[in-house]
Amino acid sequence: MNRLNPCRGTLQLAFMLAVLHTPAATGDPVAGGPAPEVLGISLGMTPEEVRAAFKTTGLPFQLTEVKTTIEDLPGEPFLGSIHGRRQGGDSRQDQVLVNFSAPPNPLRVVMVTRIIDYAADKGPLKLDVAAALEGKYGSSRQRRDRPHGIDMSWILTPAGIPVLDKNTRCPMPHFSPDPQGHIFFAGLTIEDGCGLSVGAVVDASNFSHPTLASALWVSLVNYDELWKQIEKTQGYIAGKVQDAGKERGTPQL
Repeated sequence: MNRLNPCRGTLQLAFMLAVLHTPAATGDPVAGGPAPEVLGISLGMTPEEVRAAFKTTGLPFQLTEVKTTIEDLPGEPFLGSIHGRRQGGDSRQDQVLVNFSAPPNPLRVVMVTRIIDYAADKGPLKLDVAAALEGKYGSSRQRRDRPHGIDMSWILTPAGIPVLDKNTRCPMPHFSPDPQGHIFFAGLTIEDGCGLSVGAVVDASNFSHPTLASALWVSLVNYDELWKQIEKTQGYIAGKVQDAGKERGTPQL
């Protein structure tokens, strides 16, 4: 069971969030596309829907459900994440980490991260993976082709319309979550990204075969909604701490 301290400070993110510097979308869309998803898992899903989505893939994921507590948060441990793992087949390891909101928010998906590590020299062409990502999410808003990898990111309006204008800026800095731990208070760092964002890194760090993908990282999160939920949880904890202090009263003077 994870136990998290909301005062542990700012930490460096583990990997892909450097490519998620994508500003919030503005305007009122008339029509949009389907909600973005990672392996059929989208934001706002319940735990039951997530379990069903894993089954729908037909892939032999082994699921681990992680109960989480947050310091000073009253009540029983809550379901912080569902972690799916599989090995063999076309990958050395395939992981999907699904993070849920903390009380008093409804228990819903707030972030999805997938990490595929391909067996040595067994990965697909990195350009084919990038093309498949754009086939799924549309033209990337930002793309950086490096000798040993490709960084890509997308930003969408709430209705699912991709925003390609690079001049659209985020109205304020937002906190970005750490995909390695629970979303709340764990490894937070300032990022320019906000809004409904998809980020991906196609890693090609095998120097012998730099045209082949050695790993794929994909992350889905809505920074605006996430920050609202974090603030709600922080306010809830602060209120409970205040209430407990009042109940204890003052010492005899």
